[in-house]
Amino acid sequence: MLRESLVGLEAYEPSESALISNLLDDRRVPCKGNLQTRFEDRDELAAPLEAESVYIDIENPLVTRL
Repeated sequence: MLRESLVGLEAYEPSESALISNLLDDRRVPCKGNLQTRFEDRDELAAPLEAESVYIDIENPLVTRL
């Protein structure tokens, strides 16, 4: 359902933005790694800005599989 909604919105996306097309087409997308943060014993509230969050790439569930 989300993919169908994004395809419908793609026509309204400004040409300078690639957000929707990236969400629909990129094989991998960034995802906040809360579990990874916990395994690394990070305290996001006490860490400096550049180290406060962990992001990992995951397979994009919105990409159609051929």
